[in-house]
Amino acid sequence: MAANNGERVALVTLRNGASGQRIFNQEHIVAVLGDCSRMLPIAFELRLNAREQRSIQIHFGQQQQPVLQLLSAQ
Repeated sequence: MAANNGERVALVTLRNGASGQRIFNQEHIVAVLGDCSRMLPIAFELRLNAREQRSIQIHFGQQQQPVLQLLSAQ
C-alpha cells in the first residue's frame, strides 16, 4: 500500500507452523523497491504461539519508489 505522501506499508499474514512459540521481527523480511534496491522495515517484533496466524501492517517509511515484492525466509 502507498499513501500520497510516499509512506510505504505492507499488509501481511504470518503463520507459525511450528509446535512452539516463534518471534518474527524486521530482520525476517525485506522489501524490493521499484529501483531494485532492498530495504528492511521499521523495527517491530511479533510473538506467535504454536499454529497461530495473524495479519499485521509492516511500515517501510517514506520512499519515492513503490514496494514491488516482499521477501522472507520461511
